[in-house]
Amino acid sequence: MTRPVSRQRRAASPRGGSSGLATALAARLATAAVTVAVAALTVQWAYATLLASVSLARARRASEEGRHREAESLLARMTEPSELHAEAQYYLGRALFARGDLTGAARALERAQATIRDYLLDHDLAVVLAKLGCYDRAWIYADRGYRFNPADGGLRTLLARLEVTRARLRVLPAGTVRPNEAEICAVNNRKPRPAASTERLLARAESLGPEEAELRRSAGQVWLSIGHDAQAEASFRAVLRRERADATAILGLAEVLARPAPAGKSAGGAATAHRRREALTLLLSLLQSAQLSAGDLQHAVWVLEGLREQDPENIPAALYLARAQLRSGGAEAAVRTAERALAHAEVAELHYVRGAALQALGNSPAAVAAYARAVELLPQHLAARAALAAVNGSELRDSGT
Repeated sequence: MTRPVSRQRRAASPRGGSSGLATALAARLATAAVTVAVAALTVQWAYATLLASVSLARARRASEEGRHREAESLLARMTEPSELHAEAQYYLGRALFARGDLTGAARALERAQATIRDYLLDHDLAVVLAKLGCYDRAWIYADRGYRFNPADGGLRTLLARLEVTRARLRVLPAGTVRPNEAEICAVNNRKPRPAASTERLLARAESLGPEEAELRRSAGQVWLSIGHDAQAEASFRAVLRRERADATAILGLAEVLARPAPAGKSAGGAATAHRRREALTLLLSLLQSAQLSAGDLQHAVWVLEGLREQDPENIPAALYLARAQLRSGGAEAAVRTAERALAHAEVAELHYVRGAALQALGNSPAAVAAYARAVELLPQHLAARAALAAVNGSELRDSGT
């Protein structure tokens, strides 16, 4: 027979069981609420990620098709967790670069490269930094990309150009305003590496782009400025093998050829005369160009003045110098050059150039005498005959006869 339970125990038991059940139920409800919240957050995150992925895919396609403003708009609307996504930052950087926001592009691309190790990203970032004037910083990324993929021609050319630019900045004249990298390149906290010697920079640049005319031209100018004539000559000749009419290379090579041999390293009279003749031939071909810039013309005058000082009896050098001076607006200098040369030899063309310079100065009687002397020395000098007739005709018209 079952033992009866006391009234007190029967009364207490239902109350204790109800409390435990409530606690368990509350715990289960709390767990379920947390699970639901986590699930909701997961769904929200997945949805945001899906939207971001769709936006990123559209932005990528827009960027590849050149629609950079559309790409930027799509990327700007992207929310967490993808707004700092490396690929999104890469395409945002490209879009900002296309719009001309170089600083914004550099920041976006550097955020991307913090996660992505890709030589194409290194190339794009180096290009942006170079346009900002951050040549040392640009070199770091170009060098890294080139080491990753030495077969990439674009990176090789970019790296070579940066080497030449860094070398050029090292030999700027005193007082020249240099790029302030500490201010311009404040896109991260990395310090640029110190540049190697100018010679090593140039040598590496030319080894990277031995057949690129623009690079060899720039390298030649730097070689020339630091007194390495042999390397400058090799660079300018390499340019002229590809571009025979390149004015910078012609002037640079002519300057090298016209320079006197260093003390104790005389190349001999015949060799020196041959180099001077080659320099004059180059300058003559250049002066015959109608498209010669004022700066190139002044450079030619400077080289020819050097040739004349080394050899005052060099009539071709004096003749080309007088022509160049007259063409550059230096009529008085042209008269003096022609007269100095005529003291050594009477040449019809020198009298003609002197006459043209005198005419430019408004001295018609003296010009007539010079033209007449040119015709006397060389009756077949058609230009002198025409100029003489023109001056005489003008004087007749002015006198009213």
